[in-house]
Amino acid sequence: MTEFKGLPWRFLRELVFNAILAVSFASLAYQFLKDFQETGRLSSLFYVLFELIVVILAFARRPPKAVSWHLLDWIYALAATVLPLLLTPAPTGINWFWFSVQCVGEAISLIGLLSLNRSLGVVPANRGVKTRGMYRFVRHPIYCGYCIIDVAMVVQNFSNRNITVAVAHLIVQTLRIISEERFLLQDPIYAEYASRVKWRLIPAIW
Repeated sequence: MTEFKGLPWRFLRELVFNAILAVSFASLAYQFLKDFQETGRLSSLFYVLFELIVVILAFARRPPKAVSWHLLDWIYALAATVLPLLLTPAPTGINWFWFSVQCVGEAISLIGLLSLNRSLGVVPANRGVKTRGMYRFVRHPIYCGYCIIDVAMVVQNFSNRNITVAVAHLIVQTLRIISEERFLLQDPIYAEYASRVKWRLIPAIW
């Protein structure tokens, strides 16, 4: 009996976190589905697909080997997740070039998500180091896609509010990457991976 003492708490913790993650992203998927039904925006279908994959992976993901419990790490992670939801549509016609750029960003994030697969997480945690797929090119491909999406969204929906939200998101996302790297570099496997894949977010830049 003694060998199972730690299991109930860890199991319940993961179950609660996974349920919260799944419900949150299922709600987002529903919102984007409604937006597509109302506006016909094809980019919203990318979001629906992305969020539904997150819902599936939320329950299939591996238990973490380690989790950061630093308050700032959690603040950065949650803020970076919530901020893009504050972007609002502006009454402008569709710009097909920037719409295409947005779709490219969404595709990069989606492929990155599929590459991450069962190692999906929100706060800094070690669920296994991924080195294949999009992770051969940059260490944070999902966030790379987010940055492209932010720029394309702001250009297509230009307003002071959206500029402020996008800039805040990019700043918080940068802080999030730094906090994740600080945590993951404690793992020799990730440290070796980081020595091979030099770029965190954008090749030849950072």
